[in-house]
Amino acid sequence: MILNLIVRLVVALSSIGVVLALSACEGSASPGTTTENAATVEAPTPPPGPVLTPTAAPPLSTPGPLNLVVWMSDEFPLAPGPGGGDVLTAAVASFQAAFPDMHVMLTPKKAYGKGGLVDLLSATQDALPSAVPDVVTLDLRDVPQLARDNRLQPFDARFAPATLNDLFPFARGAGLVEGSLYAIPFTADALQVAYDNTLLRTPPLTWTDLQTTTVRYAFAAGGDNGQISDSFLTQYVALGGKFSDASGKPNLDRTPLRNALDFYRAGISAGFILTNVLSLKTPDDARRQLTSGKATLVDTSTRTSLRERGSARYAGFGTLPTRDGNLATIVRSWGFTVVTKDTARRAAAERFVEWMLSAENNALWNRAGNRLPIRRGAVNLWSADASYREFATALLNAAVNRPPASGNNALDMALVGAIGDVLANNVSPSDAADKAIASLSR
Repeated sequence: MILNLIVRLVVALSSIGVVLALSACEGSASPGTTTENAATVEAPTPPPGPVLTPTAAPPLSTPGPLNLVVWMSDEFPLAPGPGGGDVLTAAVASFQAAFPDMHVMLTPKKAYGKGGLVDLLSATQDALPSAVPDVVTLDLRDVPQLARDNRLQPFDARFAPATLNDLFPFARGAGLVEGSLYAIPFTADALQVAYDNTLLRTPPLTWTDLQTTTVRYAFAAGGDNGQISDSFLTQYVALGGKFSDASGKPNLDRTPLRNALDFYRAGISAGFILTNVLSLKTPDDARRQLTSGKATLVDTSTRTSLRERGSARYAGFGTLPTRDGNLATIVRSWGFTVVTKDTARRAAAERFVEWMLSAENNALWNRAGNRLPIRRGAVNLWSADASYREFATALLNAAVNRPPASGNNALDMALVGAIGDVLANNVSPSDAADKAIASLSR
């Protein structure tokens, strides 16, 4: 299997040009203005801002044109821009026009699993090192292990300080591994609530608010492919919970964990949390509870909310209700990483990454894909809807990255097991918390 993958890779690399996936667009319009108890009004597309010139990098040491090979997840298909064409092609074309000595070969790859980006990168580096790409886009959860395995190269310490300083807090820390920067996010998807604004004027902010209203609340409580849900992680971090100890080893804090588990059990017993939440695996599963009328309030992703914002009845948005009303959310992000060890190619790769992270490119690309920008300076260009811009900015300022992926998936398994035990009434929240924490110390 690996040999076949490598053969196909060599064939792909022999082609010249920009290779782009022709998959279906996920969405194209800018986020619409959302008001309570009113139809969604589509906001006008913001005028394009100036294209920023990247910080000057050292000149290439090799003569002649350089073909920069970029592997990108097929989760980021072509999406139309405000003036026609597609955003990704336009950004690459503008980069090549600015740097005529560089040519970008963009190749889509499967996002996860066997033959996915991580698997293919590792296999290629082991079997055919000369065929490795220069830049790879990765789920930021996969970066720490790949960096420790020497699969990735750190960015130069002098890389684009203006760009890095403009990143939201979660984005500045997402690609750091043992003090070195191995990845820079370019897109984000956070957790929010959506609600039926014909029944709710405003979303509840606290657990007490949930109990004193007629809300029917749904969220994904089950683990998706063994991964703990973002909904539970959000409640946990809102209570002050951390994912690792001082040495960086996976760890859980007992009191926040117990309280989050107790909230799930108490909410179902009191009737404001739907009894079927354990069968819901993803935010999209929860969203369907809203559109079917079974729930009035659900945890959903910003990506889904932006994509489906045309439905006036479900246009309400807000942050998750937490015990004390603390604003909290879990964010998933993808970023650029550099793979090549060649000095000249690394310089070229960093030029490309900085260009793609310009405020305009970041705004247009994420608007086209119904995703959140990662730069403060991109937010105004990303949406003309002032209310959602303000909401998204607050969300991104408070966002916490999901814990990194690990080989044995121990933290996810511990939390998924604890939720299952509590909702099945097998053990108390206190006992489930103790069991989960003990499982991480084995």
